[in-house]
Amino acid sequence: MENPISVGTSCPPCESALKTANNENKSVNATAFAPAPKPSRPFVYDTTDTLFALIFFGVGYCYIYVLTQTSGYFWRGWLLFTAVFITAVLSYGLLRGVKPPKESWFWLTATALVGLSCRLVEIDGSFAVFRFYGLTLLAVYWVLCYFGVLTGGKTGNYIAIDMVRGLFVLPFGNFFAGLRCIVQAICSRGKKKHHMDLVIGIILAFALCAGVIIPLLSRADAQFSELLSGFRFHLSSLFFGDFLVLKIRLILALPVSAYLFGLCYGAARRRADGLASAETLQKSEKRIRILPLNTVLVVVAAACALYLLFILLQAGYLFSAFAGVRPAEFTYAEYARRGFFELCQLTCFNLALLWGINTLCRSPRAESRLLKASNLALGTLTLFLIATALSKMLLYVDSYGLTPKRIVTTLFMVGLAIVFVLLLVWQYRSFNLVGVSAVLFTVIFVFLCLVDLREISNAYNAARGFDPIFFDIFYL
Repeated sequence: MENPISVGTSCPPCESALKTANNENKSVNATAFAPAPKPSRPFVYDTTDTLFALIFFGVGYCYIYVLTQTSGYFWRGWLLFTAVFITAVLSYGLLRGVKPPKESWFWLTATALVGLSCRLVEIDGSFAVFRFYGLTLLAVYWVLCYFGVLTGGKTGNYIAIDMVRGLFVLPFGNFFAGLRCIVQAICSRGKKKHHMDLVIGIILAFALCAGVIIPLLSRADAQFSELLSGFRFHLSSLFFGDFLVLKIRLILALPVSAYLFGLCYGAARRRADGLASAETLQKSEKRIRILPLNTVLVVVAAACALYLLFILLQAGYLFSAFAGVRPAEFTYAEYARRGFFELCQLTCFNLALLWGINTLCRSPRAESRLLKASNLALGTLTLFLIATALSKMLLYVDSYGLTPKRIVTTLFMVGLAIVFVLLLVWQYRSFNLVGVSAVLFTVIFVFLCLVDLREISNAYNAARGFDPIFFDIFYL
């Protein structure tokens, strides 16, 4: 017989009610201890941003205008674009109250000198393309440094991350920032009127007149069309060339100006950078140190043993240049080229290996003498191979004369040698090795842009009694 429930006693909770209560408690606890969502930074703009969104449209048009010029004026136009771009960025930063770091003046000087070299020294071939890309990278990196958004506040171990941020994250993350500034400035109607209303009105009036009113009036009246055609001819001949080309340039200038303004706006407002800070990256570095010291020593010892064996077996081939002779089975061109490409492959591999062992080893370099010894051994062997390759190149120049490519190759190998010397010094005294190396190769690049390599080659060849040939940049 069932026990009756007495009046005044509470009914025991059923199983479903217990489950519901437990679930509610879990959800409450999870909500209480869950990390708060990271607030998204709102879109902020002012009159300065709107004004420079319009100014950068002119900068973007200047870029397209230079890019579509004929070969005779192509490189001269890059001086104009560099001057316009630098002026726009400096003015924007000045109105934003930016206090540029001292390092930014170095990158500004390098960018300006490379832009100036486009007017002073006319070159063609592969080095001309190399100069164009170098100017682009310098300009982007200077903007990052000028607005103080480099990881860690200076050029250092995170330079590759900074370049990704400058080339992709900031520009495309703020790609429509300029358009939003202009649209919101038009839509905002308050009691205070800005001077931007006049600028926006002029732009809208020009767009309506040029796009709608003038074409319709030209079709309606022949005299008006003839008058407009004459004015258009003189104006386009003076500044733009064909009127159709002008329209194409204006269209292409839109994405370019959005990219350039997005870079500057994102750097100035610290918006949509999307990458980790220096503190976060340093904590991540500690977590990826997974290799024991013994494992690293075995890897480095095996690599050094292979290099020593290779040097001993190829001693007659590798070191013949020190004696001023070449192997009989090679021409001077084959001898120099083969040595150069061997150097590039070994140097890149050794740099990657040194970076890997110093990043992944559990024992930091400053606390491990054995790791320092491994770095010294690998760096010394690489320096030995660089010296061998340089001697072969000098033997080639002594036999056949100098060319622009031989100058570039020699300076590149000298730069690599200096980097590895600095690497050896770094084992005894800690300093910003990556930053110094970046400055070194920037100085070499700017020097190569400013000097006339053909003139130097011809002067050297004439002094040595070689035939006065204008060597092509592609000729080794």
